[in-house]
Amino acid sequence: MKKNLLITFGLLANLFAFTQCPVFVTDTQVACEGYIWTDGNSYNSSNYFSLTTIGEQTPMLFSTTTNQTWTNVYTSCVIGDGNNGEEQTFVINVIEMPENGTNYRVVKTMANGNFFNGNAQPLVLGLNTINVAPPTNPWGDRTVKFQFDSDDVKFSMLSSNGNTLYESTTQTLTNQSGCDTLIILNLIFDGNPASSTEVISACNSYTWSNGITYTESNYLATTTIEAQTPDLFTVADLPDTSWTNVYTACILGDGNNGAQQTLEINITSLPIEGVNYRVVKTVSNGNFNIGESQPLLLGNNIINVNAIENPWGDRIVKFQFNSNAVEFDELSLNGNLDYSGIPFQVLTTNTGCDSTIILDLSFYSNSSGTDLIEACDSYTWIDGNTYNSSNNTATHTLINSVGCDSIITLNLTINESNTGTDTQTAVDSYVWIDGITYTMSNNTATYTLTNNNNCDSVVFLNLTIKNSSNIDVNKQNEIKLFPNPSSDKITIELEGVDAMDVSLLNTQGKILFQKSGQYEKYDINLSSFAAGTYFLRIITSEENKNIRFIKQ
Repeated sequence: MKKNLLITFGLLANLFAFTQCPVFVTDTQVACEGYIWTDGNSYNSSNYFSLTTIGEQTPMLFSTTTNQTWTNVYTSCVIGDGNNGEEQTFVINVIEMPENGTNYRVVKTMANGNFFNGNAQPLVLGLNTINVAPPTNPWGDRTVKFQFDSDDVKFSMLSSNGNTLYESTTQTLTNQSGCDTLIILNLIFDGNPASSTEVISACNSYTWSNGITYTESNYLATTTIEAQTPDLFTVADLPDTSWTNVYTACILGDGNNGAQQTLEINITSLPIEGVNYRVVKTVSNGNFNIGESQPLLLGNNIINVNAIENPWGDRIVKFQFNSNAVEFDELSLNGNLDYSGIPFQVLTTNTGCDSTIILDLSFYSNSSGTDLIEACDSYTWIDGNTYNSSNNTATHTLINSVGCDSIITLNLTINESNTGTDTQTAVDSYVWIDGITYTMSNNTATYTLTNNNNCDSVVFLNLTIKNSSNIDVNKQNEIKLFPNPSSDKITIELEGVDAMDVSLLNTQGKILFQKSGQYEKYDINLSSFAAGTYFLRIITSEENKNIRFIKQ
């Protein structure tokens, strides 16, 4: 809780309805950047002075002390400043104090050089005039200070010996009762806030709060030299009509003092024949120096005119162009933006001030890809569907690493598995491709190989086993295979066999070699075959026989 005599009114006209005399009236106003008060003056942040406190004016007007009671001090004069003991008058217009009040005291040096500490005195709301009388018999300079036991004293005016050191924005009006009342302007600058940036990342397009949908093609609004004439460029008035447009960087009298001039322009389009620029500048004798013609390029062009090594003062620097059909989306001079194609909106705050919002938009793209799959018989894809035939039209949408759609197209090839029956006849026993020795006829055993499509090839065994006791013992027939294992060739030796078919198979059941005829002895060259296990199938009129051998 603080002591104050502030009376706030919505309208100053109400002041004149009082029959008593209020000492202070605060007129509170909210403005964006400037405000014209009833005194006819226009106030902004540079010329408006609000109420202040001792604390806020420390160390500008006041200083602090090491005394825990008398915390702040205003020094009116010191030994050596030539005051010769003159009267010291301190005036402060107090608007607000802590609830328990604030005291002050006067501290001054005496003739013997010692300090004299005056008694504590209360400050009062309103105008406080504190006089320190001169010595009856001045001895020379002295020090005079005014000490305070709180820095939380709000005031509108402070003066020392008639010199105003601080004064807030006020005016004095007289009401209908003839009373003078101090009107204090409490001006709050809501301000046109500094531009803020809305940072957005979008996939392919983005619709902003202004209702416009932006893509990479229309996000940056472009303009031309022609469209920015006469705002940024001027039409050249030269005998040489080829240099049609001019951008002026600096002129005599603007205080440039020969500083470097940098023009930066981001060009998005140029005529087919191209566009040139040149730099024109004044030199120390006042004449113009005309630079060589240089081509503009698509993209960002930075044109520097170096500072003068030994400046003689201001100079003129101009950039001339031989076409106004230059399209660009950004232009700046010495780092100060003159044109930007980035979208912005000017909104209004709750207090009626402008607020500029800039859209910083980054575009990410959707992606696509093909999922190349080869499967046997059927395949269940990422979309959850099971495909039984080849397909190159199905699609599925995922989310890529930047949060945009990733469209996957299926390129599926379905290969078929197959089956077959291996019919064999043997005497007493038979070793099949599964490595099992069968001693009885069998038509249920199966063995799975891999076909040429890398799918399963299921072979069913159809085996007939004949008992040797039922075979004519007088008929001599014997099949021999040697050597086994072998590294280069194997020999088939036949006794009592009229004719035969010979087939060489790998473990997948693929026929690698086949021969038919009538022989007693036959050699097979193995040099072209890889090391591994193979089967030799021999079919005669009497039997079918599979013999396993190893190629080393």
